[in-house]
Amino acid sequence: MLKTRNAADAFFSKTKTIYTIHNLANQGITGPEIIGYAKLNPNLPVIRADARNGDINFMVQGILASDAVTTVSPRYAKEILHHYQGAGLDNILRQRRRDLYGILNGIDVDAYNPKTDTAIAQRYSLATLQKKEVNKIALQKKLGLPIDKKKCLVGFISRLVWQKGVELIDDDLIKNSNCQFVILGTGQKEYENQLQKLAKKHPDKLRAVIGFDENLARQIYASSDIFLVPSRFEPCGLTQMIAMRYGSVPLVRATGGLADTVRERRKANGFLFKEFSSQALHKTFQRALDVYYQKPKKWLKLQENGMKEDLSWKKSAKEYVRVYEKVLKQA
Repeated sequence: MLKTRNAADAFFSKTKTIYTIHNLANQGITGPEIIGYAKLNPNLPVIRADARNGDINFMVQGILASDAVTTVSPRYAKEILHHYQGAGLDNILRQRRRDLYGILNGIDVDAYNPKTDTAIAQRYSLATLQKKEVNKIALQKKLGLPIDKKKCLVGFISRLVWQKGVELIDDDLIKNSNCQFVILGTGQKEYENQLQKLAKKHPDKLRAVIGFDENLARQIYASSDIFLVPSRFEPCGLTQMIAMRYGSVPLVRATGGLADTVRERRKANGFLFKEFSSQALHKTFQRALDVYYQKPKKWLKLQENGMKEDLSWKKSAKEYVRVYEKVLKQA
């Protein structure tokens, strides 16, 4: 609107705009009547750039009309330039490559703090990490799982949708892993049914809670040893960051913001697998369990490295300010 309604909005004629993409899959496609409602010129190139079947794609308008485009992680900014992650807009995005920035999201480190969280059974910190096991026992009791503080507990909190790779949590993974699983989420019925069937088949190893429960989510973060994020794609991802904040070691697919926040080498804080397949997940999962059960000192270091990460918005905010200042200097 700023670029096309010059006469009506002369006051904003020199206003700079930055368009931020969270999830490229949600594009805001609507009918052509929106042009009339918004009093836009339908013949302008920016309006017609992607008007498939007469429909208007809001995301395309934002990408083409803004002075800069940002998205929520450096890796995702690179991935969306390619067909496999571009959601049909990779060609449009490549036109703006020089003005595209990936800035990692942050989390509220005050709200997500095991030292002050009143929703968990036992508060703890980096200095008192050994107290974390009290939360595991409390969650096992609450959900009716066999009580064993030494048993590896795996957490998974997610919308149950295609993006999140729910189908990789299969019967073989549950059956062949020496651990317990606690899953919380709601979404597509096919995935809800899949998880409920697995829970019924493996009553001593898996609990699947279908729904949204903020307190239970915090208890899972505080109780779990491994936090699973097997996404097909992930613009940023917050759950792996929250998990690290609570000393839960993330095991994630190397995509988007997951690959930007989880490392296996320098200052390792988790585990990654590249190929989206059950085999790749199972192999990495077994590696993680081997470390958990056989190398406790190494496991403790993974936890400590994760808890030491700066996951706050302070770093991200400074990067946004740099982009804003750069855009403001453009002629």
